[in-house]
Amino acid sequence: MKKFIIKKKQNFFFIFLFLSLICFFFFILNSFQWSEVYHTDIVLHAPTIATHIPITIDTNITANLQKINFYTGLETEVFLNTVVYDVYLKDSNPVCTNYSSDTPLKIVDVLPNLEKFQKTGKSVVRGLRADIYYYSETVENIKEEYYFFYDIDKQQPIRFQYSSINIFNNSHYGDWTLDYFSYVTDVNSSLFVVPPTCSTNFSQTQNSEYTFGINSNFLRSLFPSENKQRFNHKFHGYLQKYSKKYENITELKQRETIFNSNSEFIENFNKNHETMKLGINKFADLTHEEFRNNLLINSEYIPKKEFQSTKMIEKPIKDYTLPSNLSWVELGAISAVKDQEFCGASWAFSVAGAIEGQYFFSTGELANFSVQDIIDCSENNSGCHGGSTSQAFKDMISAGGIALDSIYPFLGFSAYCAYTDDIMQASINYSTQIDPSQAEYALWFFGPLSIMLDASSQEIMFYQSGIFDTSYCQENVVNYAALLAGYYSDINSNPYYWLIKFSWGEDWGENGFIRLSRNGDCGVTSEMIYPVLNRLG
Repeated sequence: MKKFIIKKKQNFFFIFLFLSLICFFFFILNSFQWSEVYHTDIVLHAPTIATHIPITIDTNITANLQKINFYTGLETEVFLNTVVYDVYLKDSNPVCTNYSSDTPLKIVDVLPNLEKFQKTGKSVVRGLRADIYYYSETVENIKEEYYFFYDIDKQQPIRFQYSSINIFNNSHYGDWTLDYFSYVTDVNSSLFVVPPTCSTNFSQTQNSEYTFGINSNFLRSLFPSENKQRFNHKFHGYLQKYSKKYENITELKQRETIFNSNSEFIENFNKNHETMKLGINKFADLTHEEFRNNLLINSEYIPKKEFQSTKMIEKPIKDYTLPSNLSWVELGAISAVKDQEFCGASWAFSVAGAIEGQYFFSTGELANFSVQDIIDCSENNSGCHGGSTSQAFKDMISAGGIALDSIYPFLGFSAYCAYTDDIMQASINYSTQIDPSQAEYALWFFGPLSIMLDASSQEIMFYQSGIFDTSYCQENVVNYAALLAGYYSDINSNPYYWLIKFSWGEDWGENGFIRLSRNGDCGVTSEMIYPVLNRLG
């Protein structure tokens, strides 16, 4: 009996040893260790960057040394334990900045720690047999997924992929992929030295680690880590929604900084306002200056003298009874909202809208007239660089007519005038400027009006809904052309506003429109013009 017990214990021991060996080998197979010293050539594929980015990395983890070349050496970051140097081009000349710390700086390890990863299967990647490793974590309703593909035959990395999903609305923010094309466990120590440029063209010392090393910080954000700088899902969701792409990582991070600043401005504004709201739109990655320079009309093209009508109103119109509110949108005289993109030709969109209103008056049909025709053929204006609505009406009278958008579509840039009489759909007989005191009457009797206003504020830039407070604009400055499409005129009640159609797309404002308070009008009534058509094509 005693021998049986001893034998039984021995059997349990061997079973335990056998199971332990299985677990050990399973652990070895599923959690291999990378070399502390390595060289790798990788290519970054990002949905928000227009080009693929070649990156060369030499690393010595033990000594905390690293050299990263981006874009085949156009930018280089060198980590020397407590100091990191960044060499890049500025005005075609190499310059250097650095950041130093009292403690060792964290280098960028582009070989993931697979301790938390699970081996989930096999695949073929770039023609290579690969084991698949997977890991996911959820942070603030964002599910972050990591995939790693390991070459079975050559025992080296093939691909790392990061993706994120908003589990609240199931929106996918895109996939960021690193393809490895070499992995060598030997590095020349002479690479880890202060770059020569930093001795001759030193620029400045950075005060913050996270305002420095834009490229390396972006790389670091793609890998799972307990203390990593979190990936900006709000920004990348924005990029996906608007199909934004940038030239390189540097611009991507610059735009992210701008986006964060604009987001903060919008959030702070909305906390203190109830009747008017701002929101993220396609302009959220632009500085205020970029917005003004690209979307507004240069002051050079703003009329500096009173517009001379080609024909004056022959009789007063103020004796008529007007409705308390009016919307030419509801009455069918306004075409779909267009997007001028980065063409500074709001003046042409405004003129086209006014012509469309008159065409509706004459035929009962809504036509979509060519903005590009006006941009190209208004010879005294400057196309996408700027123009005047009053001058455009004069030029279109001289041109003899205007074509439909379907015949002469919008390009987003200025081109040669391609108008011919055989594509004419309508022509202008004369145009008239309206006295500010007769704005409502003219809008009711003559239809949508071409107008100018001040649209330079950040509040208009990010306007989303509600009645726009005119304290955020100037009455004596105009820099944008739009279409006056209606009004609400009960002065004793709220709302009391103008309805105005912009050319910034349906995403901006209230489906492309703004309700602008009439307690001061941002210059809306300063230059109101309507055309009268001569003949129809």
